Amino acid sequence: MEFRQFQNLQSPYRQPIYDLIQAHLKDIPPYLVPSNDEIATILQNPLHLVDLHLESVEFRQAIFVGVENEVPVAAAQLLFPVQDRTAWLPWIVGKSSAGDELQLFVEQLKNAAAHEGYDVIETVKQPFGVGWEGIGDVWPHLLHTITAGGFTAIEKWQSFWAEGISEVALPGDISYKSRYSDKEREYDLYLYDGKNQIGEIAIWLPGTRSVSLVEAGIADIEYIEIEEAFRGKRLGQAILSIAQTELRKHGIHRFMLWTEPDNDAMQKLAIRSGFQQGPLFHWMRAELT
Repeated sequence: MEFRQFQNLQSPYRQPIYDLIQAHLKDIPPYLVPSNDEIATILQNPLHLVDLHLESVEFRQAIFVGVENEVPVAAAQLLFPVQDRTAWLPWIVGKSSAGDELQLFVEQLKNAAAHEGYDVIETVKQPFGVGWEGIGDVWPHLLHTITAGGFTAIEKWQSFWAEGISEVALPGDISYKSRYSDKEREYDLYLYDGKNQIGEIAIWLPGTRSVSLVEAGIADIEYIEIEEAFRGKRLGQAILSIAQTELRKHGIHRFMLWTEPDNDAMQKLAIRSGFQQGPLFHWMRAELT
């Protein structure tokens, strides 16, 4: 297998890699297939969603392609932050039939990062999705190969997704305030008992470069927090219900959320609110020294 590096995807590899990316995304709710133009735009802006919410980071990037008999069998993008020694892996794809070639590709990817002077590779938020990162258990060939290649799961997150959230009314003695920012692609809602804040929810909307996600009306619930003294009063369901009602005005009607696999309370809240369980994502890390 030949290991090739590009600043931008070049023909004749462009379309086969687009096809691989699209095939992998079909396995993740909401099972969307971004267009070639959308993929091309995102490859040029792999931190497009993160940059809206966190401090922008200066980095270099490269796309790597594993080629067997002039046919791409694997591809990935690495980001090299200027002020850090940890290289970031936003996405990796590979044919399930690649076998040894995929294993070799992972080794070459690690070698490339080490050659650039980096000590670690870690997964970061996936630029084609809405909020998720890492390797999903719906891609067992990738998960097995990366694990065999020296990556370990530093965190695991269970995903849930919903076509619609169950409607639950807010108790009369609880009020709320909300903030919607189209520029920041974010929605926040705060619950109050009198003047005291007792809960909040933060939701990331898809970046404008993610045309397929914007058109699908899906958003990522970054976190929900209810003060301990006010739990057990269905406020978690109520805050989700209010957020859904308000975001419908902005074309959002599907949601995803993430929680630790052992967070039973959050998983029960998700199921009660109408969510279905999705893939389990593994946030991966490899030491290069």
